[in-house]
Order: sequence, then C-alpha cells, then structure tokens
Amino acid sequence: MKAGNHQHTAVAKPLGAFCDSIYCVCPRCDRPALITAEIRFTSPLWISSAKIQCLHCTFHQKWSENKLYNRVIGSARQRCPHCGYQWLEVRIESDASKRLKSAHRMICPTCDQTVTIDLKWHLEWQSNLPVDPYFGYPLWLQTDCCGKTLWAYNETHLREIKCYVEALQRDGRARKKWSMVTRLPQWIKAAKNREAVVKSLNRLEKRLKQR
Repeated sequence: MKAGNHQHTAVAKPLGAFCDSIYCVCPRCDRPALITAEIRFTSPLWISSAKIQCLHCTFHQKWSENKLYNRVIGSARQRCPHCGYQWLEVRIESDASKRLKSAHRMICPTCDQTVTIDLKWHLEWQSNLPVDPYFGYPLWLQTDCCGKTLWAYNETHLREIKCYVEALQRDGRARKKWSMVTRLPQWIKAAKNREAVVKSLNRLEKRLKQR
C-alpha cells in the first residue's frame, strides 16, 4: 500500500462525540446490534437516554442512569482532614458487576494519618477497551492489529481514525489533550505501523458493510 499524501484536517472531538451510535455484538445471537444514545456535552458528560437493538434478532435493552454497567471508575479528591495541607486523590477501576466499595482508606503522605475517602463511581468514557461504554458489550468493529486490538464505534469514528492515520501531514488543531486522535494509542499513530493499521481499518470497513 502506498502511504497517503494528503493532510488531515479535523475539528478536535472527544471520544464521547462518537458515542451517539455504536455497533456491538448482540449478547443473544452474536450478530451486530446498534446502540443509539442522546448525549449532552456538559461537565461531566450527561446521557439522557440510550438503548440497544439487535439488527437480526429481537434482543433489546434500555440503559438506566441509576445502574452502572461494565467497567467503572471510583474517584475522589479532597484535602487531608488531619493536616489540611495535602490533597489526596484516588482512582480505582472495577467491573460494575462486582461489589463496589463506598469508601477507600489511604495514608496521607504528609502527616502519616489514615484517611477514609468517599468514592463516586462513574462510567469510564476514555476507556481503551473494545467494549461499548453503556452496557459493556464487545464492539462489532474490532480486529487484531500489530499484536493489539484496533476498534471503532461506528462509521464516523472509523473514518476519522483512518483519515488521521493515512495523513502525512496532521492538522495540529485536532490535537487537543482531550481529543480522540490525541488519545489514540501510540502504536496506531506510529508511522512504521501505518500500512498495517490502514489494512486493518479496511477490514473493519468491509465488516461494517456486511452487518
């Protein structure tokens, strides 16, 4: 394959901008299912509704804001209640199907006192796992590449990754610290892997047409 010679021009978008439609594997028939969601980009990211519908069988499911699915993050940040100087931070990853702790105990590095911090659990939107961020089902668009897993949520996400990888000149305006292309794993962005990555993206495009 010949290397691309065009320039990548794109508006910086976070990964969450591609989460309004996601193709995943139906847990009932193992064929493609479509997740659709309504998202408001506030801080934190707010989801008004989401649902999954299999494209081949009758399986369907609604997302509930009162329930945690798949991989979640427990986080907290507060000043030490003993010395009042040290900021204490914690970030714990877990599976939502497990029993989630309501608090975390740690030792303040300044005063050596034990502190109990209340945890807040939330979805991990910046996860690099090949699962959907709502229900945790495996993504339909995923394939082996360079000893790793290459994945995409939908046509738009796939097209944006391919455009970025193929480009010899990349638009710096898209490289914000929170943008999707900035957060791509380094092995995807490496010039030495360009040919292998593009071939894998082409496979995903064919898989998308066969859904």
